[in-house]
Amino acid sequence: MAGGLGNDLYYVDNSGDIVTEAASAGTDEVRVAIASYTLTANVENLVGTLSTGQTLTGNSLGLGNDLYYVDNSGDIVTEAASAGTDEVRVAIASYTLTANVENLVGTLSTGQTLTGNSLANSITGGAGNDIIDGGTGADSMTGGLGNDVYYVDHASDVVTEATSGGTDEVRSSLASYTLNTNVENLVGTLSTGQTLNGNSLANSITGGAGNDIINGGAGADTMSGGRGNDIYYVDNAGDVVIETISTAGSDTIFTSVSYSLTGYIETLTLTSTANLSGTGNDYGQTINGNSGNNSLSGLGGIDILNGFAGNDNLNGGSNTDTLNGGDGNDILDGGTASDTLTGGAGVDIFAFMNTPGASNIDTITDFSVADDTIQLNDAAFAGLSVGALGANAFVIGTSALDVDDRIIYNDATGALFFDSDGSGAGAAVQFATISTGLGLTAADFVIV
Repeated sequence: MAGGLGNDLYYVDNSGDIVTEAASAGTDEVRVAIASYTLTANVENLVGTLSTGQTLTGNSLGLGNDLYYVDNSGDIVTEAASAGTDEVRVAIASYTLTANVENLVGTLSTGQTLTGNSLANSITGGAGNDIIDGGTGADSMTGGLGNDVYYVDHASDVVTEATSGGTDEVRSSLASYTLNTNVENLVGTLSTGQTLNGNSLANSITGGAGNDIINGGAGADTMSGGRGNDIYYVDNAGDVVIETISTAGSDTIFTSVSYSLTGYIETLTLTSTANLSGTGNDYGQTINGNSGNNSLSGLGGIDILNGFAGNDNLNGGSNTDTLNGGDGNDILDGGTASDTLTGGAGVDIFAFMNTPGASNIDTITDFSVADDTIQLNDAAFAGLSVGALGANAFVIGTSALDVDDRIIYNDATGALFFDSDGSGAGAAVQFATISTGLGLTAADFVIV
Protein backbone atom coordinates (compact mmCIF):
# COMPACT_ATOMS: atom_id res chain seq x y z
CA MET A 1 0.00 0.00 0.00
CA ALA A 2 1.38 3.39 -1.11
CA GLY A 3 -0.57 6.51 -0.20
CA GLY A 4 1.46 9.09 -2.04
CA LEU A 5 1.23 12.74 -0.97
CA GLY A 6 -1.09 13.81 1.84
CA ASN A 7 -1.77 12.60 5.38
CA ASP A 8 -2.56 8.96 4.77
CA LEU A 9 -4.16 6.35 7.03
CA TYR A 10 -3.33 2.65 6.64
CA TYR A 11 -4.96 -0.41 8.22
CA VAL A 12 -2.65 -3.40 8.61
CA ASP A 13 -4.14 -6.78 9.60
CA ASN A 14 -1.67 -9.21 8.04
CA SER A 15 2.03 -9.63 8.74
CA GLY A 16 2.68 -9.59 5.00
CA ASP A 17 1.11 -6.12 4.46
CA ILE A 18 3.68 -3.54 3.26
CA VAL A 19 3.23 0.22 3.58
CA THR A 20 5.32 2.47 1.34
CA GLU A 21 5.67 6.25 1.83
CA ALA A 22 8.00 8.75 0.24
CA ALA A 23 9.94 11.28 2.29
CA SER A 24 8.02 14.48 3.13
CA ALA A 25 4.79 12.98 1.83
CA GLY A 26 2.53 14.19 4.65
CA THR A 27 2.00 12.93 8.21
CA ASP A 28 0.92 9.32 7.91
CA GLU A 29 -0.50 6.76 10.33
CA VAL A 30 -0.69 2.98 10.45
CA ARG A 31 -3.37 1.24 12.56
CA VAL A 32 -2.31 -2.30 13.29
CA ALA A 33 -4.35 -5.39 14.20
CA ILE A 34 -1.46 -7.86 14.36
CA ALA A 35 0.71 -8.92 17.31
CA SER A 36 3.92 -7.22 16.19
CA TYR A 37 4.67 -4.43 13.76
CA THR A 38 7.55 -2.11 12.84
CA LEU A 39 6.91 1.14 10.98
CA THR A 40 8.42 1.33 7.54
CA ALA A 41 10.40 4.39 6.45
CA ASN A 42 8.76 7.82 6.28
CA VAL A 43 5.63 6.86 8.30
CA GLU A 44 5.18 8.97 11.41
CA ASN A 45 2.44 7.41 13.56
CA LEU A 46 1.55 3.90 14.72
CA VAL A 47 -1.59 2.77 16.58
CA GLY A 48 -2.22 -0.73 17.89
CA THR A 49 -5.88 -1.78 17.79
CA LEU A 50 -5.79 -5.18 19.51
CA SER A 51 -7.00 -5.71 23.08
CA THR A 52 -4.64 -8.65 23.59
CA GLY A 53 -1.34 -6.75 23.63
CA GLN A 54 1.07 -5.84 20.83
CA THR A 55 4.73 -5.09 20.16
CA LEU A 56 4.94 -1.80 18.23
CA THR A 57 8.27 -0.43 16.98
CA GLY A 58 8.96 2.91 15.35
CA ASN A 59 11.44 3.90 12.69
CA SER A 60 14.21 6.49 12.35
CA LEU A 61 11.63 9.27 12.60
CA GLY A 62 11.14 8.11 16.21
CA LEU A 63 14.33 9.83 17.34
CA GLY A 64 12.07 12.64 18.49
CA ASN A 65 9.88 12.93 21.56
CA ASP A 66 7.46 10.02 21.24
CA LEU A 67 4.14 9.45 22.97
CA TYR A 68 2.85 5.92 23.68
CA TYR A 69 -0.59 4.82 24.87
CA VAL A 70 -0.61 1.51 26.74
CA ASP A 71 -3.92 -0.12 27.63
CA ASN A 72 -2.96 -3.79 27.78
CA SER A 73 -0.44 -5.57 29.99
CA GLY A 74 0.99 -7.24 26.91
CA ASP A 75 1.89 -3.95 25.21
CA ILE A 76 5.65 -3.47 24.78
CA VAL A 77 7.31 -0.08 24.23
CA THR A 78 10.78 -0.10 22.66
CA GLU A 79 13.03 2.99 22.53
CA ALA A 80 16.66 3.39 21.58
CA ALA A 81 19.10 5.28 23.78
CA SER A 82 19.18 9.07 23.20
CA ALA A 83 16.09 8.85 21.02
CA GLY A 84 14.32 11.92 22.38
CA THR A 85 12.29 12.42 25.54
CA ASP A 86 9.49 9.88 25.41
CA GLU A 87 6.30 9.35 27.38
CA VAL A 88 4.01 6.42 28.08
CA ARG A 89 0.39 7.03 29.07
CA VAL A 90 -0.94 3.98 30.85
CA ALA A 91 -4.50 2.75 31.36
CA ILE A 92 -3.64 -0.51 33.14
CA ALA A 93 -3.34 -1.23 36.87
CA SER A 94 0.43 -1.68 36.95
CA TYR A 95 3.20 -0.62 34.60
CA THR A 96 7.00 -0.39 34.62
CA LEU A 97 8.83 1.81 32.13
CA THR A 98 11.04 -0.04 29.68
CA ALA A 99 14.59 1.13 29.00
CA ASN A 100 15.22 4.53 27.42
CA VAL A 101 11.72 5.90 28.12
CA GLU A 102 11.73 8.95 30.35
CA ASN A 103 8.17 9.77 31.39
CA LEU A 104 5.14 7.87 32.65
CA VAL A 105 1.56 9.07 33.17
CA GLY A 106 -1.19 7.03 34.78
CA THR A 107 -4.61 7.76 33.31
CA LEU A 108 -6.88 5.67 35.57
CA SER A 109 -8.95 7.16 38.39
CA THR A 110 -8.98 3.87 40.32
CA GLY A 111 -5.34 3.87 41.39
CA GLN A 112 -2.24 2.44 39.70
CA THR A 113 1.24 1.13 40.46
CA LEU A 114 3.68 3.15 38.35
CA THR A 115 7.37 2.23 38.30
CA GLY A 116 10.24 3.99 36.60
CA ASN A 117 13.60 2.79 35.31
CA SER A 118 17.22 3.89 35.77
CA LEU A 119 16.68 7.24 34.02
CA ALA A 120 15.59 10.50 35.60
CA ASN A 121 11.89 9.85 35.17
CA SER A 122 8.86 12.08 35.47
CA ILE A 123 5.97 9.98 36.80
CA THR A 124 2.45 11.34 37.25
CA GLY A 125 -0.45 9.48 38.82
CA GLY A 126 -4.15 9.88 38.26
CA ALA A 127 -7.03 10.60 40.61
CA GLY A 128 -6.82 7.30 42.50
CA ASN A 129 -4.60 5.93 45.26
CA ASP A 130 -1.36 5.44 43.35
CA ILE A 131 1.89 3.69 44.23
CA ILE A 132 4.81 5.43 42.52
CA ASP A 133 8.39 4.16 42.47
CA GLY A 134 10.75 6.15 40.33
CA GLY A 135 13.49 3.55 40.22
CA THR A 136 17.17 4.35 40.64
CA GLY A 137 17.28 7.68 38.80
CA ALA A 138 16.68 11.22 40.08
CA ASP A 139 12.93 11.18 39.57
CA SER A 140 10.07 13.67 39.75
CA MET A 141 6.92 12.02 41.09
CA THR A 142 3.44 13.53 41.31
CA GLY A 143 0.54 11.49 42.62
CA GLY A 144 -2.34 13.82 41.94
CA LEU A 145 -5.54 13.20 43.86
CA GLY A 146 -5.93 10.18 46.13
CA ASN A 147 -3.87 8.71 48.96
CA ASP A 148 -0.58 8.07 47.21
CA VAL A 149 2.54 6.14 48.23
CA TYR A 150 5.96 7.14 46.91
CA TYR A 151 9.22 5.18 47.04
CA VAL A 152 12.27 7.43 47.29
CA ASP A 153 15.74 5.94 46.79
CA HIS A 154 17.71 8.80 45.23
CA ALA A 155 18.81 11.99 47.00
CA SER A 156 17.50 14.09 44.09
CA ASP A 157 14.07 12.45 43.92
CA VAL A 158 11.32 15.08 44.15
CA VAL A 159 7.80 14.33 45.36
CA THR A 160 5.13 16.90 44.49
CA GLU A 161 1.68 16.97 46.05
CA ALA A 162 -1.02 19.62 45.86
CA THR A 163 -2.93 20.92 48.86
CA SER A 164 -5.82 18.58 49.67
CA GLY A 165 -4.33 15.93 47.41
CA GLY A 166 -5.17 13.08 49.78
CA THR A 167 -3.18 11.61 52.65
CA ASP A 168 0.14 10.67 51.12
CA GLU A 169 3.18 8.70 52.24
CA VAL A 170 6.85 8.58 51.29
CA ARG A 171 8.82 5.39 51.92
CA SER A 172 12.47 6.34 51.87
CA SER A 173 15.62 4.23 51.75
CA LEU A 174 17.90 7.28 51.97
CA ALA A 175 20.12 8.03 54.96
CA SER A 176 18.36 11.38 55.36
CA TYR A 177 15.03 12.63 54.03
CA THR A 178 12.74 15.62 54.61
CA LEU A 179 9.09 15.53 53.58
CA ASN A 180 8.09 17.95 50.85
CA THR A 181 5.09 20.26 51.22
CA ASN A 182 1.62 18.67 51.41
CA VAL A 183 2.88 15.14 52.12
CA GLU A 184 1.65 13.77 55.43
CA ASN A 185 3.49 10.55 56.24
CA LEU A 186 7.07 9.28 56.11
CA VAL A 187 8.41 5.75 56.59
CA GLY A 188 12.10 4.91 56.78
CA THR A 189 12.89 1.51 55.28
CA LEU A 190 16.57 1.10 56.21
CA SER A 191 17.79 -1.11 59.05
CA THR A 192 20.97 0.96 59.48
CA GLY A 193 19.41 4.13 60.89
CA GLN A 194 18.03 7.24 59.16
CA THR A 195 17.35 10.92 59.73
CA LEU A 196 13.65 11.50 59.01
CA ASN A 197 12.21 15.04 59.00
CA GLY A 198 8.61 16.14 58.67
CA ASN A 199 7.08 19.39 57.48
CA SER A 200 4.48 21.83 58.87
CA LEU A 201 1.63 19.28 58.66
CA ALA A 202 0.58 16.79 61.33
CA ASN A 203 2.93 14.05 60.15
CA SER A 204 3.18 10.37 60.95
CA ILE A 205 6.85 9.36 60.84
CA THR A 206 8.02 5.78 61.32
CA GLY A 207 11.62 4.65 61.54
CA GLY A 208 13.17 1.31 60.73
CA ALA A 209 15.22 -1.12 62.81
CA GLY A 210 18.27 1.14 63.13
CA ASN A 211 19.18 4.11 65.30
CA ASP A 212 16.94 6.78 63.82
CA ILE A 213 16.77 10.56 64.29
CA ILE A 214 13.18 11.76 63.86
CA ASN A 215 12.04 15.40 63.77
CA GLY A 216 8.39 15.94 62.97
CA GLY A 217 8.63 19.66 62.28
CA ALA A 218 6.08 22.26 63.29
CA GLY A 219 2.90 20.15 63.21
CA ALA A 220 1.37 17.90 65.87
CA ASP A 221 3.26 14.79 64.81
CA THR A 222 3.18 11.10 65.67
CA MET A 223 6.68 9.60 65.69
CA SER A 224 7.68 5.96 66.09
CA GLY A 225 11.31 4.94 65.82
CA GLY A 226 10.88 1.20 65.91
CA ARG A 227 13.86 -0.85 67.02
CA GLY A 228 17.18 0.78 67.77
CA ASN A 229 18.34 3.68 69.92
CA ASP A 230 16.24 6.48 68.51
CA ILE A 231 16.37 10.26 68.96
CA TYR A 232 13.24 12.38 68.69
CA TYR A 233 12.84 16.15 68.42
CA VAL A 234 9.60 17.51 69.89
CA ASP A 235 8.50 21.09 69.21
CA ASN A 236 4.71 20.91 69.46
CA ALA A 237 2.70 20.13 72.60
CA GLY A 238 0.62 17.77 70.46
CA ASP A 239 3.60 15.65 69.36
CA VAL A 240 3.33 11.98 70.32
CA VAL A 241 6.29 9.60 70.54
CA ILE A 242 5.50 5.88 70.42
CA GLU A 243 7.90 3.20 71.66
CA THR A 244 6.84 -0.29 72.73
CA ILE A 245 8.54 -2.98 74.78
CA SER A 246 9.03 -5.02 71.61
CA THR A 247 10.78 -2.17 69.76
CA ALA A 248 12.42 -0.25 72.56
CA GLY A 249 16.13 0.50 72.57
CA SER A 250 17.64 3.34 74.55
CA ASP A 251 15.67 6.30 73.24
CA THR A 252 15.99 10.07 73.75
CA ILE A 253 13.63 13.01 73.30
CA PHE A 254 14.87 16.57 72.88
CA THR A 255 11.98 18.96 73.47
CA SER A 256 11.53 22.73 73.20
CA VAL A 257 8.08 22.53 74.86
CA SER A 258 6.87 21.09 78.16
CA TYR A 259 6.49 17.35 77.68
CA SER A 260 5.34 14.18 79.46
CA LEU A 261 7.00 10.92 78.44
CA THR A 262 5.09 7.95 77.13
CA GLY A 263 6.42 4.48 77.98
CA TYR A 264 9.84 3.04 77.07
CA ILE A 265 11.63 6.37 76.58
CA GLU A 266 14.85 6.51 78.59
CA THR A 267 16.01 10.14 78.30
CA LEU A 268 14.16 13.46 78.13
CA THR A 269 16.18 16.64 77.56
CA LEU A 270 14.64 20.11 77.63
CA THR A 271 16.09 22.52 75.07
CA SER A 272 15.83 26.30 74.55
CA THR A 273 15.94 28.78 77.47
CA ALA A 274 12.22 28.71 78.26
CA ASN A 275 10.79 27.71 81.64
CA LEU A 276 9.62 24.18 80.85
CA SER A 277 8.36 21.10 82.65
CA GLY A 278 9.48 17.55 81.98
CA THR A 279 7.55 14.57 83.32
CA GLY A 280 8.56 10.92 83.34
CA ASN A 281 6.51 7.74 83.34
CA ASP A 282 6.35 4.48 85.30
CA TYR A 283 9.75 3.37 83.99
CA GLY A 284 13.22 4.62 84.85
CA GLN A 285 14.56 7.56 82.86
CA THR A 286 16.95 10.50 82.89
CA ILE A 287 15.33 13.94 82.66
CA ASN A 288 17.59 16.91 81.90
CA GLY A 289 16.60 20.53 82.34
CA ASN A 290 17.79 23.55 80.38
CA SER A 291 18.95 27.01 81.48
CA GLY A 292 15.41 28.08 82.40
CA ASN A 293 13.45 27.45 85.59
CA ASN A 294 12.30 23.86 85.13
CA SER A 295 9.85 21.58 86.87
CA LEU A 296 11.06 17.97 86.59
CA SER A 297 9.07 14.99 87.84
CA GLY A 298 10.20 11.39 87.58
CA LEU A 299 6.96 9.63 88.65
CA GLY A 300 7.57 5.83 88.77
CA GLY A 301 10.83 4.07 88.00
CA ILE A 302 14.40 4.69 89.15
CA ASP A 303 14.99 8.17 87.76
CA ILE A 304 17.84 10.65 87.40
CA LEU A 305 16.76 14.31 87.37
CA ASN A 306 19.28 17.00 86.39
CA GLY A 307 18.15 20.58 86.77
CA PHE A 308 21.34 22.20 85.45
CA ALA A 309 21.05 26.01 85.32
CA GLY A 310 17.98 27.93 86.51
CA ASN A 311 15.87 27.75 89.64
CA ASP A 312 14.45 24.25 89.30
CA ASN A 313 11.85 22.17 91.11
CA LEU A 314 12.70 18.45 91.12
CA ASN A 315 10.44 15.63 92.34
CA GLY A 316 11.69 12.07 92.10
CA GLY A 317 8.37 10.27 92.49
CA SER A 318 7.76 6.82 93.87
CA ASN A 319 11.09 5.03 93.46
CA THR A 320 14.76 5.32 94.43
CA ASP A 321 15.85 8.39 92.48
CA THR A 322 18.89 10.63 92.03
CA LEU A 323 18.21 14.38 91.95
CA ASN A 324 20.83 16.97 90.94
CA GLY A 325 19.80 20.60 91.21
CA GLY A 326 22.78 22.11 89.41
CA ASP A 327 23.23 25.87 89.38
CA GLY A 328 20.47 28.11 90.70
CA ASN A 329 18.19 28.05 93.72
CA ASP A 330 16.52 24.65 93.51
CA ILE A 331 13.86 22.67 95.37
CA LEU A 332 14.54 18.93 95.61
CA ASP A 333 11.90 16.44 96.77
CA GLY A 334 12.92 12.82 96.46
CA GLY A 335 9.36 11.51 96.78
CA THR A 336 8.35 8.36 98.62
CA ALA A 337 11.48 6.17 98.42
CA SER A 338 15.11 6.51 99.57
CA ASP A 339 16.67 9.03 97.22
CA THR A 340 20.00 10.79 96.67
CA LEU A 341 19.74 14.59 96.60
CA THR A 342 22.46 17.00 95.45
CA GLY A 343 21.57 20.68 95.46
CA GLY A 344 24.62 21.98 93.64
CA ALA A 345 25.40 25.70 93.61
CA GLY A 346 22.86 28.21 94.86
CA VAL A 347 20.43 28.43 97.78
CA ASP A 348 18.62 25.10 97.75
CA ILE A 349 15.65 23.60 99.58
CA PHE A 350 15.48 19.89 100.37
CA ALA A 351 11.81 19.01 100.76
CA PHE A 352 10.38 16.10 102.77
CA MET A 353 6.67 15.94 101.98
CA ASN A 354 5.94 12.29 102.80
CA THR A 355 5.65 10.40 106.07
CA PRO A 356 9.13 9.24 107.16
CA GLY A 357 9.91 5.53 107.37
CA ALA A 358 12.62 2.94 106.92
CA SER A 359 12.08 2.81 103.14
CA ASN A 360 12.01 6.58 102.76
CA ILE A 361 15.42 7.83 103.97
CA ASP A 362 16.99 10.36 101.61
CA THR A 363 20.70 11.17 101.39
CA ILE A 364 21.63 14.84 100.99
CA THR A 365 25.17 14.92 99.61
CA ASP A 366 26.03 18.62 99.85
CA PHE A 367 23.89 20.35 102.48
CA SER A 368 25.25 23.84 103.20
CA VAL A 369 24.39 25.37 106.58
CA ALA A 370 25.14 28.79 105.11
CA ASP A 371 22.82 28.48 102.09
CA ASP A 372 20.41 25.55 102.21
CA THR A 373 17.17 24.69 104.01
CA ILE A 374 15.42 21.46 104.97
CA GLN A 375 11.66 21.76 104.41
CA LEU A 376 9.26 19.49 106.32
CA ASN A 377 5.56 18.94 105.59
CA ASP A 378 3.41 19.52 108.68
CA ALA A 379 1.05 16.66 107.78
CA ALA A 380 3.88 14.17 107.31
CA PHE A 381 5.75 15.40 110.40
CA ALA A 382 2.74 15.55 112.71
CA GLY A 383 2.89 17.94 115.63
CA LEU A 384 5.21 20.49 114.05
CA SER A 385 3.77 23.96 113.57
CA VAL A 386 3.98 25.73 110.19
CA GLY A 387 6.84 28.21 110.05
CA ALA A 388 10.39 28.17 111.38
CA LEU A 389 11.32 25.20 113.56
CA GLY A 390 11.42 26.20 117.19
CA ALA A 391 14.85 26.20 118.79
CA ASN A 392 13.67 23.89 121.55
CA ALA A 393 12.43 21.34 118.96
CA PHE A 394 15.95 20.64 117.66
CA VAL A 395 18.74 18.72 119.32
CA ILE A 396 22.15 17.34 118.36
CA GLY A 397 22.75 13.85 119.69
CA THR A 398 21.53 10.30 119.43
CA SER A 399 18.07 10.72 120.96
CA ALA A 400 15.57 13.26 122.29
CA LEU A 401 16.53 14.81 125.62
CA ASP A 402 13.07 16.08 126.57
CA VAL A 403 9.46 16.04 125.37
CA ASP A 404 10.00 19.12 123.15
CA ASP A 405 12.72 17.58 120.99
CA ARG A 406 11.37 16.63 117.57
CA ILE A 407 14.27 16.84 115.07
CA ILE A 408 17.45 15.03 116.09
CA TYR A 409 20.80 15.33 114.28
CA ASN A 410 23.42 12.70 115.00
CA ASP A 411 26.50 14.66 114.00
CA ALA A 412 28.66 11.55 114.22
CA THR A 413 26.71 9.58 111.59
CA GLY A 414 24.90 12.38 109.76
CA ALA A 415 21.49 10.80 110.46
CA LEU A 416 18.43 13.06 110.83
CA PHE A 417 15.51 11.74 112.88
CA PHE A 418 11.94 12.80 113.59
CA ASP A 419 10.59 11.98 117.03
CA SER A 420 6.85 12.61 117.27
CA ASP A 421 6.79 12.61 121.09
CA GLY A 422 10.28 13.69 122.11
CA SER A 423 11.52 11.71 125.07
CA GLY A 424 8.26 9.79 125.22
CA ALA A 425 7.76 6.12 124.51
CA GLY A 426 7.56 6.47 120.70
CA ALA A 427 10.73 5.70 118.73
CA ALA A 428 12.47 8.27 116.56
CA VAL A 429 12.30 7.63 112.80
CA GLN A 430 15.19 8.47 110.47
CA PHE A 431 14.21 10.49 107.40
CA ALA A 432 17.56 11.69 105.98
CA THR A 433 21.33 11.41 106.05
CA ILE A 434 23.55 14.48 105.66
CA SER A 435 27.24 15.16 106.19
CA THR A 436 28.71 14.64 109.64
CA GLY A 437 29.99 17.40 111.89
CA LEU A 438 27.82 20.20 110.49
CA GLY A 439 26.95 23.19 112.66
CA LEU A 440 23.27 22.48 112.15
CA THR A 441 20.63 24.46 114.08
CA ALA A 442 16.85 24.80 114.14
CA ALA A 443 17.26 27.72 111.72
CA ASP A 444 18.10 25.24 108.97
CA PHE A 445 14.54 23.82 109.06
CA VAL A 446 11.16 25.21 107.98
CA ILE A 447 7.71 23.64 108.32
CA VAL A 448 5.16 24.05 105.49
